[in-house]
Amino acid sequence: MILKGRKHYPKGELHGQCKLSASDVIQIRQHSNSQSYKNLAAQFGISASYVGEIIRRKKWAHLT
Repeated sequence: MILKGRKHYPKGELHGQCKLSASDVIQIRQHSNSQSYKNLAAQFGISASYVGEIIRRKKWAHLT
């Protein structure tokens, strides 16, 4: 599979179960200093731990 170039893991909005858009992720990172993870999570419909991973760039690392 790998030798034939069939291994593909979609990132970001291309993933089928994605709840966020690239602009949402940028907004989360911009507001991380002024709002709590819990408030950001409620605003975007995700968990607070996922907000933390976005801010620490463990998730959505391909966005600058």
